[in-house]
Amino acid sequence: MDKAKFFELGMMSAGIAHEINNPLTIIQARTTQLLRIYRNPEQQKELAQGLQQILYTTDRIDRTIKSVRNVFYQQDQLPYERIELKTLLDNVLVFCGQRLQNHGIELRLSEVEGIYLRGHEVQLEQVFVNLVNNSLDAIDGENEKWIELSTVQRNGYIDIYFKDSGNGISPEVVEHMMEPFFSTKGNKGTGLGLTLINAILHKHGGNISYVPNAPHTTFLIELPMDERGARGVNYESFSIQ
Repeated sequence: MDKAKFFELGMMSAGIAHEINNPLTIIQARTTQLLRIYRNPEQQKELAQGLQQILYTTDRIDRTIKSVRNVFYQQDQLPYERIELKTLLDNVLVFCGQRLQNHGIELRLSEVEGIYLRGHEVQLEQVFVNLVNNSLDAIDGENEKWIELSTVQRNGYIDIYFKDSGNGISPEVVEHMMEPFFSTKGNKGTGLGLTLINAILHKHGGNISYVPNAPHTTFLIELPMDERGARGVNYESFSIQ
């Protein structure tokens, strides 16, 4: 196996561990909670919601494993799915919502409805899960804590501005942050988060870049749209506040 394959295997292994650990944590937490409330008739609705979430997260593990299999069996030759951006972000919230709430972080979504992409859903979800987790770690100690996503449609592409309340990234870190195994988290990070994000987006004909002059920490994600789902509205006048 050549170096490129070893590198891809390393990135994928880190992604697999992350993707499976999140739903397993949800299953464990929800199961413990449901065991406490299942005898209370007044909480039957919550019981049903919890069971539905467990079903969804076990399905997510199954889809993750199938996605990994596809990497080794000509995944790039498989047809892409038509994915609604809002649905994709709703799925991300299933995995990140509780952690955001626990840390008092507000999530703001703007202009995400009616936008469709083409790609592998699990991989694109992983992009946003990684970005949310990176932001959460970066702003956890800030007095003001929020994450914001906004979009601009242009020439068959969707620009997704992923912004948090941080004060930006130093030029020294920006210079190296896309390199594999580079991390500012010490032993807490694998150094593969942004590298993996970049690789996934490139496979989908997209890109990620850091916006250096924004007042808050901002990344720009560019992805091709499935124009059958475009709203026909131009947001070229969008500016970073």
